[in-house]
Amino acid sequence: MALVFLAHIIGIKDELPTFLKMLDNEVKPNLLLLAGLSLIFVFIVGFEVYVIGPDLRTDGLHGFLAPEVLGFSAQPAMLYDVGGKYQPLGVLYLGGNGDRNVLYDPCTKTIRFFPVSSSSVELIDEVQCSSP
Repeated sequence: MALVFLAHIIGIKDELPTFLKMLDNEVKPNLLLLAGLSLIFVFIVGFEVYVIGPDLRTDGLHGFLAPEVLGFSAQPAMLYDVGGKYQPLGVLYLGGNGDRNVLYDPCTKTIRFFPVSSSSVELIDEVQCSSP
């Protein structure tokens, strides 16, 4: 079926072998169904990501499709300063690279960047926010 779809897209359906030409009648409805489902999926994920935005709570990232399908994650973590200058900080760990950890503080709703060399990150179940 995928070869028939590809042949229709490229425009070489006449070059298909006879056993694949039998599927030709099924291609148009299936292609329309596949295109419709793809558009619906893209609309739902786009709406959730761009209109609603990420739902970052103290226990991590929530959402209908974005966390599962797109692989977004925000794991609750405790950030410890190796030098001891700062108190331990409960944050959501968004990721990082060789230089910086990208962290989101759900209590103050701020994004923080900490050098990897001066901090240690420990994953926890949920970030505890102090009462104002």
